[in-house]
Amino acid sequence: MACQPESEPLTPADTVRAFVQHLGSQNMAEARALCTPAKQAYLDAWGSLLVDSLAAPGSSTINILSLSCELQGDTAQCISQEQDAYETYTATYHLLRKSGRWLIHQPDSPTTELKQSEEMWPADSLSGAAEK
Repeated sequence: MACQPESEPLTPADTVRAFVQHLGSQNMAEARALCTPAKQAYLDAWGSLLVDSLAAPGSSTINILSLSCELQGDTAQCISQEQDAYETYTATYHLLRKSGRWLIHQPDSPTTELKQSEEMWPADSLSGAAEK
């Protein structure tokens, strides 16, 4: 009988919970381990900004208030209501099942996430205070 390690998330919801917990504790290596290569690349690109935003005192806790997942074969989409030190928001996670493991995936078209990122961090805020 094959055994899966107890620490291995078994469902999409378990994977999302573990991923969010690792992000909240700024453990990017563990968060990356729960991701497809596409999501790992996304984390590499945005990771330092994310870690910096979580580094402020009291800001690193991310609470999942609700979580629901819809499965279709080897894909799943989970939608959660999350709360951090700054706000309550809705997050959508796309997952793929690879070799029996559910992994957080970055869709081929990250347009929506990029739009959300631009709203959160306008271009002028990333390069310093805008001259007026």
